[in-house]
Parts: sequence; C-alpha cells; structure tokens
Amino acid sequence: MTKHNSKRKLHKQKLLVLLSSFFPAYIIFSVFKLHCYTGTENFGCPKYGIPEKFLKLWNHEKKNSLQKFTCPVSGSDVILVTTTRDKTDLHEKIYQFYTKNGFQVRFLIGRSKSSYDKLPLLENYIIGDFEDRYENLHFKTFSAYQFVALCFLQNSNVIFLDDDTFFNPFEKILPAPITCGHARFNAETTWKKPFGKYHLSDDIWPDDYRYPTYCGGPCTIVTSSAAEKIYNVASEIELTDFNMEDVLFTGVYRTLVDIQEPAENRKLCHHFAGDYTALVRKFESYIN
Repeated sequence: MTKHNSKRKLHKQKLLVLLSSFFPAYIIFSVFKLHCYTGTENFGCPKYGIPEKFLKLWNHEKKNSLQKFTCPVSGSDVILVTTTRDKTDLHEKIYQFYTKNGFQVRFLIGRSKSSYDKLPLLENYIIGDFEDRYENLHFKTFSAYQFVALCFLQNSNVIFLDDDTFFNPFEKILPAPITCGHARFNAETTWKKPFGKYHLSDDIWPDDYRYPTYCGGPCTIVTSSAAEKIYNVASEIELTDFNMEDVLFTGVYRTLVDIQEPAENRKLCHHFAGDYTALVRKFESYIN
C-alpha cells in the first residue's frame, strides 16, 4: 500500500468516526431536544405561549355537548368520573365510597344506541352528545366543564377523575384554582412527542411551541369558579382534532383565561392504570 493510499484510508476512518459521533448528537438535539430541558428558547428549542391558531378559532358561538344530566346540590364538592357505561358494578362502588365521605358523584359517558333507563344510578350520569371512544376524550372533558357551568356550582371543588384512579377524600385540597393530584408537567420541560400515541401533527399544535404547564389527566382538582372560566373560553373555540384533553383544558384554555399555573399535591390521588381490582381493594382498605 502506498503512503498516499494509507493517508486516504486514515482520512476515511476519521470521517466515519466523526459522522458516527455526529449522528447521535443530531438525534439528541433535533429529535429529542434534550438541550431544551434547560428551558431555553434558543438553539431550535420550542418557544413559550399559545399559537395564533387558537385565537383564529375563537368564534364566540357557544357549543353544546350535553344530552342528559342532573345538577347536584350547590356548595359541596363534586367528583366527575371519566368512564364508560359498561362498568356499572365499578360505578356503584365508586359512588358508595365517595358519597359516604361527603362528596357528590357524577359519571361521564357518551351517547349509546342502548337505552339509558336501564342504568343504575341514572340520575348520577352525565351523558354527552358524542360517540364514546378515546379519540373523543376532549369532548367528554368539555361536557364536564359545561356541566359545572350550567349547574351554577358555587364555592365547590370539582375533582376530574379517571375511573381507575383513587382520590383520597381525607387529604386536604390546596387553596388554588387548579391542583394536579397525579402529576404536573411544566412548560420548561414539556413539548410534543416526535412519535407515538401522544404525537400531534404540526397542523394541530405547531412544532415550535411548548405545551403550557398542565395537569396529567387521571386526577385534577379545579375550583368551580376556575372551571367556569375555562368553560367560557372552551365553549367558543371550535376544536375537533386536539384530543390531548389535559393539555387543552388545564394548559391552553387555562392560559387563555389567565389562571395561574396549577399547584401540585401527589398525595391526593393514585392512578392504578387499569388495575380495577387494586382500586377496589383501596376502597375496602378505607372502609374496614
């Protein structure tokens, strides 16, 4: 091998080493944006604020998402459980546990071809005017906020709860407009996922914006006055494709009506992630 060829081979090896080290760095900076967790808006990091799109969608025409509901007594705290109509046995256990501890309970479901009259505890269901599937979760959440506003709940805390989540009725609720009982995701470290279940297209939420600080979905406590403010803006913005309801309601809409960032108390709730047997055991541990 000549000296010239040897130098050329060495040059190629250095180039390959350089490229192999550059590619992981590119993934880290461009895809996962790890440097952005410092909170900076520089170096290609998403910026803070609400995209202009949401202001353009503000049509000031109130929309309705409710088919059937019964208002609770004003002045006491209300638990609104996101669920499906096939879990009636679970609903009975949830209802009994929380009503015995001084809370009013309502179950959020969507419309169905089956008769509602056969539902036990019928007066405790909020039935929304939408097909009951995961993609419509933001409509279900909207129906909950509309329920709070139309029932004129005053001086109450409203607990938005997934049906596989335990809310501790004995833990003190913080005196804040919104409290994250499961988890709070801060704007400094929160933006769109590049892929997967929670990915949103650039048309729905621009890549160059962070999400506002918001509460993770399973358990959020909102005062009735804050819920009404959020409803007032949510009812006038026409969105059909933003199905990350936690970001939308406790992040985007909260910011638009100038409600302070949520407080956080993880002692309030425990998410059992679909393990309903464990949830029922939790209820029983407080009863026995």
